[in-house]
Amino acid sequence: MASFLRGVRGRSSSSEGKKGKCEPKALQIPLQEDKSDDDSLDEELSGAETAELMSDEDLASLVGCQQRSRSDTADGKSGLSSIAYPFSAEQLAAVEQVRKLCAKELADAAPYEEVVSDRRIMRFLRGHKFDVKVAATMFGNMLSWRKEMNVDRIREHIVRDNLSPEQFPHYGRIMRYYPSFAHHGTAHDGSPLHIEMVGKVTPRKMLSCFSSEEWKNFHIYCCEYNALHLDKLSVEKGKLMRMVLLYDLAGCGPQHLRSKHGWDMIRSTLKITQDNYPESMRECWLINVPKLFTMAWQLLKPCLAERTVRKIQILGSKDYHKMLNQIPATSLPEAYGGSRPNQWPLVFDKKEFKALDEEHRVLEVGKGSASTIDVQLDAASFVVWGYYLKSGDINVSVSTTATLAAAEGSDEQETKEDEGEVQISSTNRLDSAGGSFSTASGGTVSLTFDNSFSWMTKKTVNFYVCAVPLAEKHSLDSPRKGRFQGFFSE
Repeated sequence: MASFLRGVRGRSSSSEGKKGKCEPKALQIPLQEDKSDDDSLDEELSGAETAELMSDEDLASLVGCQQRSRSDTADGKSGLSSIAYPFSAEQLAAVEQVRKLCAKELADAAPYEEVVSDRRIMRFLRGHKFDVKVAATMFGNMLSWRKEMNVDRIREHIVRDNLSPEQFPHYGRIMRYYPSFAHHGTAHDGSPLHIEMVGKVTPRKMLSCFSSEEWKNFHIYCCEYNALHLDKLSVEKGKLMRMVLLYDLAGCGPQHLRSKHGWDMIRSTLKITQDNYPESMRECWLINVPKLFTMAWQLLKPCLAERTVRKIQILGSKDYHKMLNQIPATSLPEAYGGSRPNQWPLVFDKKEFKALDEEHRVLEVGKGSASTIDVQLDAASFVVWGYYLKSGDINVSVSTTATLAAAEGSDEQETKEDEGEVQISSTNRLDSAGGSFSTASGGTVSLTFDNSFSWMTKKTVNFYVCAVPLAEKHSLDSPRKGRFQGFFSE
């Protein structure tokens, strides 16, 4: 790495005429055993702002509202039941009506079973209360969306290379700050179990690891993978199979509500899932719910379909045993009352998170000034960059003098020949952002942190910029590998 990057230098400019210099430290961070008390672990992992868990009374009140919502709806119980396959004559008649209304879109669609089969159409019908016109509109929109976003290419990539979630683009960078586990065993009926530890997420740090487009791309990979898997299970089980989701909210605090950038990303991914992959969730469990959840729930609920809201169940920390009625102990981690050993990425210890912080370099940007970090590339490279501020915001631009390589998965066969400096990204007063790009030649990568709009406050920026030879690009997107070797203990 040191030999590949010829030089890293910093330069500053200021309205006050001051000059500064940034000399980033070496990236190799030795992991030493931390023998401090575990009592402070939760506070550190949640960004030093851990919210208090709901009281039994608050939890009972919220659960009661959910139960009334289920009972007040005519088909409240049907959300957890599955439609048998093959379908009835009435159901097939509804499917055929959708096909007729979407004849044009179907004629242009690739003939993939999990996309255009009766089973997929039935998910749209069920998700929209068997309103044929609404289901047909949404199904047609989904087919158009797939064409517009080139989703079939993602599907083909998964099938052709037999990808698992660990091999999806950007997986390693996303998992560093978003601990989740796809297909962590199954429920009693064979439904795949997916676990996410939302409370362990530190929003600003997480958003410094990838761009909005990379997050969306990763999410579509996950949705396509799940669609393939659920369709295969549906054929095997003789009914429409769906997933069981488990969200651990322990550690959620005010910091999880402050990032508009983060909320915009959550809303966009929820829209992708609900509009294009309906009836993929059988049930959702929320555990270790903090008091703050009532506020977050008011923000999230309008983004969710009514049927989705009815599938959500809320459990206190003493109610883990209730999950065993639906999920075998062998599929639940020991931390949640099961017998399956806890494992990465669901286990993050204190020294791992300390290493995460130490991997970032620190740059002080004076009030009314700007500072630029230059990284010299020797040859074709894959570059990853990101930053976050613990307080405040800043303008950031990323540019390069290198020739850009065609994006992975693009139809372009040749690299893009650019003259002079090319802007890769520009953010306007964000507290965190990140991304990556590929070059087909050597050159200079420049990150400019502009605080000229702030005449009263200097900014402390935690940032990183890293490059590897283009042929080794996947090492930076793999967990516990590449430039982030110090991120996780083995």
